[in-house]
Amino acid sequence: MKIFPKWVGLSVALASLQVMAANSSVYFNGDILTMEGSSPKYVEAVVVKDGKIAFTGNLQDAMGQAGTNRTLQDLKGKTLLPGFIDTWGHFTLIAQNTLGVNLAYFSNKPPQTT
Repeated sequence: MKIFPKWVGLSVALASLQVMAANSSVYFNGDILTMEGSSPKYVEAVVVKDGKIAFTGNLQDAMGQAGTNRTLQDLKGKTLLPGFIDTWGHFTLIAQNTLGVNLAYFSNKPPQTT
C-alpha cells in the first residue's frame, strides 16, 4: 500500500514536467522565405520556441528540434517571412497612396513644388 502514494506522486511530477516544458510551434507547407545571409533562402519549416525563432530548415529536422510537445501550423501554401518587421514602411505607404499626404512636409528640407 505504501507504493501507491509514491506512484501517484511520481505520476503527478512527471505530468507537471511535461506541462512546464517549453511549447514550440512548427510552421510548414508554405513558401517560407528567410533573409539569412546575403541572399534570400527558402526553407521547408520554421520552429518557434518561447516567441523566438529557434530553427529554420527541412521539416524532418524541424520536428526533431521542436520536441514532443509541439503545435503544428500548416500554412496551406501561404507565404511566411519569419522575423520580418516593417512598421514604418506600411504607415508611410498608406499615408502617401491612400490619403495623399506628403510626409516630406515634416522633414527639415521638404521638396519644393513649382
